[in-house]
Amino acid sequence: MIFLPTVTTFLQDYYQPLLILHAVAAIVSTGGATHLFVAYVTLVRKKVLQKKRLKLFSTITLVSYLICFIDGLLIYPTYRFWVRALDFDLEGTGHPLISGLFDIKENWAFVALVMVFALFALSRVVSSDGKHSRLIPVSALVATLLCIILWFNVISGLVIASFGSYHEGYQILLPE
Repeated sequence: MIFLPTVTTFLQDYYQPLLILHAVAAIVSTGGATHLFVAYVTLVRKKVLQKKRLKLFSTITLVSYLICFIDGLLIYPTYRFWVRALDFDLEGTGHPLISGLFDIKENWAFVALVMVFALFALSRVVSSDGKHSRLIPVSALVATLLCIILWFNVISGLVIASFGSYHEGYQILLPE
């Protein structure tokens, strides 16, 4: 048997609460994006502009997504060493599909970051009449894609978290 030396990663002692915050912020931002999607679909189909709803849910989505994104950056070093390297990427005993799913999720997370800012800005200028009415289909498309991405990321994040386990013991017993 091989024992790893004691290793400490950035914010390791706060990993579990930060991971829970990450999940809660992801769920809130997904809810906000879903409400945005519904508001834009209503606008496209019924020509009913709900400006207050667009502003409210784009703000909720932006703030919660920023919390989720920044929190993800904070927990990444601990995840990378204790979960990914020691659980997912171990040859013969790891979970390479889960590791790949994480990479896909994180790439989409960056795309979603840009979309969240775009929807926040669009929700402030879109109108059903006048010069900004042409932005409605674009906004609806961005809201739809963001909603799909965030739902994918929440579900895949829960799948990844169910496979990963943070090892409290600092000394991990690995198979030879």
